[in-house]
Formats: sequence, structure tokens, C-alpha cells
Amino acid sequence: MRPSRELGTMRRRTVALLDRLRTDANSVIADFSPHSRKIIGHVAIDLLNAWATFSRSYYLSCVLRPKRERGGRVIATAFVGTGFTDAITVAMRRHRPSRMPLPGGSWDRRDEPPWHDTAVLLTSCDDLGCSNLIQIQAALSTGTGVFNHLPTFRNFFAHRNAATAQSARNAAGFYSISVAGRHPAEILRSRPHGRPFPLLFEWLDDMQVTIELMCE
Repeated sequence: MRPSRELGTMRRRTVALLDRLRTDANSVIADFSPHSRKIIGHVAIDLLNAWATFSRSYYLSCVLRPKRERGGRVIATAFVGTGFTDAITVAMRRHRPSRMPLPGGSWDRRDEPPWHDTAVLLTSCDDLGCSNLIQIQAALSTGTGVFNHLPTFRNFFAHRNAATAQSARNAAGFYSISVAGRHPAEILRSRPHGRPFPLLFEWLDDMQVTIELMCE
């Protein structure tokens, strides 16, 4: 996803992707086959990638004076650079100060900070002096666990071993989901205690709400 001068454009593109992931998950949510586990794993990985891509593009868009959906523009009051490379430099100085730029001053994308981490987005926007920082903080303070626990499940599906599986089962305890040796995909299809939807769908909804609040 590219940065945009319209936050609504980024919201629509990301929500469309979340809808596709929701459809994929819904097609196998009642199936306990290995194929179902594979699809759920892909959805978890793609969901975290979608958030990381949105987070990075949102940050870079802030130097373009983007229009908010409810009117007004975001102004990066502390930014003295001239483009995206300078904006990435701001984030690198905060989160990866030991890394060096490529010849010409650009950055290797692999060296950039982990954009799925909400602390990276918050502190980087703070360093830019984003005029909507309070709005970003509020959007990321809804109480959802998706940003803390989705990376744990993503790590399991990307690096399947006993340690990553146990980490995913440990995270399930925050939702009062019984694990008892269950596969992480089965945890994602389970309903948190007292809630009507499977955990994966709850996370999809929570991420969409966060994105919508950030773009208002």
C-alpha cells in the first residue's frame, strides 16, 4: 500500500483486504481439517502484514499533510525533511540508531523498525509532531489484544515448533480459552469466554475499528 494524501483511501484499501481475509477465514471456520488449519495460518500471517503495511503507509502519509475523513489535515509540525526517506530517517534514529543508510541516504526496507509494533508508530508519529497524535493514541487504546497477541500466533505459523506453539497457547489465557494442547489454529477459531465470535474474527473487527478511528 502506498502512502496517500487521503487517509480515507488507505482505510478503504485496508478494509477491503480485511474483508477478503474474513471471507477466507469464514470458509473454513467450522472445518477441523489440516487444510482449515493452513488457511487460518495464512489469514493470521496476512492480517499482521496488512497492519504493518498500513502502519508504515500511515506514518509516511503524515508528511504529505493528508486529509482526514471527517475534515481537516494532519500536519507533521516537527518534520523538517523533504520526503519519505527523511521520514524513515526519523523513525530509524529512534528505533534503529545503530543501522546505517545505504549509499545515497536511502534505507534498506529490511532494516526498518517493526511497523506492526504499535509503539513504533506512536513514537515515530510523536517525533514527527503529528497534529493528530491524540487521535492515534486513542485509536490504539481500545483495549484490544490483537496488536499484542497476533504477532505471537503469526510467529507460530511462520516458524512452527514447540516453543512458538506454547507461546500461542499462553496468549490464549488472556481470553479464557481452554488450550489443553490444542493447535493454535483451533485457538483462533474458538470463542473467548463470554463473547459471541471466534477470536480471529474478533481481531479482524478490532483492527478495522482501530484503522477507522485513525483515519477519521
